[in-house]
Amino acid sequence: MMKNFIVIMAFIFTGSWALAQNRCESLFLLSKLETFLSTQLVDTSKSSVVSYSLQQESDSIILTKPVDQPWISLHWSKDTGLSVEGDVRNPMFIFGSQLSYKMGFDIVQDSASTLKIKIPDAKKIARFVKATNTELVKMGKGIISYLPVRFGYATSQQMLKLSVSGRGAYDLLFPFADRDPTLVSHEVAYHLGALALSSQILERTHVVTERHLQLIQFLQQRGQFLGIQLENIIAQIELDRGFDLDVGTGNTSYFLASLKKDYPGKTYKDFADKQIPQFESDLSYLVRADWTPVDVVIMRVLNMISNFNYDNFPMPHTSMGHGAKTKLSDYQAQKLIQLLKEFSAKFETSDAEKYPPIKASVLVRDFLSHLDQRIQDINEAAKRAGF
Repeated sequence: MMKNFIVIMAFIFTGSWALAQNRCESLFLLSKLETFLSTQLVDTSKSSVVSYSLQQESDSIILTKPVDQPWISLHWSKDTGLSVEGDVRNPMFIFGSQLSYKMGFDIVQDSASTLKIKIPDAKKIARFVKATNTELVKMGKGIISYLPVRFGYATSQQMLKLSVSGRGAYDLLFPFADRDPTLVSHEVAYHLGALALSSQILERTHVVTERHLQLIQFLQQRGQFLGIQLENIIAQIELDRGFDLDVGTGNTSYFLASLKKDYPGKTYKDFADKQIPQFESDLSYLVRADWTPVDVVIMRVLNMISNFNYDNFPMPHTSMGHGAKTKLSDYQAQKLIQLLKEFSAKFETSDAEKYPPIKASVLVRDFLSHLDQRIQDINEAAKRAGF
């Protein structure tokens, strides 16, 4: 009996010591991560080009960077005009050191001349989000409804279809090229921070994208009179909405990180009542909140038609396209107008009720007002989930 008692006491003592040691190690690692996120190490000149080298672990991406190089990389990883590498610490600035560490982010000095930046890969993020969402539901809080999924370089068509394929669990699935050394730094710097976006923003983003895909299907079924122009119009719809999703998630993430880097000590709520036109514009790529979802895609198509007469359509002229214009014959233009009116009628009532126009400034104010608490809630849920 005494022997068993001694064994039990020894286990309790060593177990307690191990827990204390683990906690001390965690606190030490967090303090180190805080050091690398300190404002003193932020380079704002953006004058140098940094190339990150990629290594891989079982569930993480390991990026290495020379200690003496600035964090902001202007290296273009893909010749798309959209894939500058940026600052891979951005998601860590948004979520803070505690939550970032739980998610799998870390920065350590590997040698006197090299830093190692640890990033969770797509599968690890998925495990984190799923487990944390379970706890968020128990807490009565909204779930994380953005999920980066393993994907290579995505075409606009692939991006649109992927983005809406998580309905029921996620409002926006986004391609995450976590195994592509030419893209991964850009993906981390510009798109992982979108995990912070609210369900309100992401649900509307989902519906707007859904209307684009529904109109494409509608035109494929009914738009043969457009001839070769049908293919051009559909391709441009895909390109435009793909651009929206890429730039919208990228710019909003980068802007949120910049607030933390440029204004250390400030909370997101401190900016809620300020006019931030740039952030409103960035967020508008996703939600297009000035219009109902169906009106967004209608206006998008009308903007593609170079000889369109707005007198024949009950909608004010606005610029919403990103690419080439298409010229139609008078017959094709009139026929297209009738089709667009028919498509609009299918959704105008329900969209006006569920997703009425809202000023981007109101959306931004509401989002920033709740973001600090949102991050705290996610951190608590992650803790309860064992991270």
